[in-house]
Amino acid sequence: PHLLRATLSSDTRLAGQAMAVLGLLYLRAGQEARAASMLEDAADRLEGQERANACVYAGVAQQKVGQLDRARVNFALARGASDNRDFNTRVDAHMRTGGFTIQVGAFGDTANARKTADQIAPRAAALRLGPVTQTRSPDGRLIRVQVGRFSTLGEAQAAMQRLGHPEAVVMRVEQ
Repeated sequence: PHLLRATLSSDTRLAGQAMAVLGLLYLRAGQEARAASMLEDAADRLEGQERANACVYAGVAQQKVGQLDRARVNFALARGASDNRDFNTRVDAHMRTGGFTIQVGAFGDTANARKTADQIAPRAAALRLGPVTQTRSPDGRLIRVQVGRFSTLGEAQAAMQRLGHPEAVVMRVEQ
């Protein structure tokens, strides 16, 4: 209750810091959309490196729910708000990738892709891994069935283990 009350403070920095903490808690709890919204609100109230940190975590949350355009905007805002070279190098890495996803199959037949997506969706939802998507390969011949978006290879590998699908592989999502 105290943290929620602090988000309403007339002290803009205090409100922003409270929002940032709540956003990180939502992110840790797997509530990425809620986290992204709270972190963007926090960034609007913060300055300097605190603003940059809120923007980068908002971008990470947005990557996880597939809001890649908004994530790129937040990464650019983070880079602009920070003078820290190491931090900006990490932000650049986030900007180059859409993160990672778990690919459970690639199919030439739409019905097979749909069947696999329908089979994997309940487990992915129960594990809070993110949406199950069906997308065409760049050459248009295959339909890829993928689960979730993850900021790091380690997160994606851990999620793939939890998913337990024998044919799943982790794939990098390029921007």
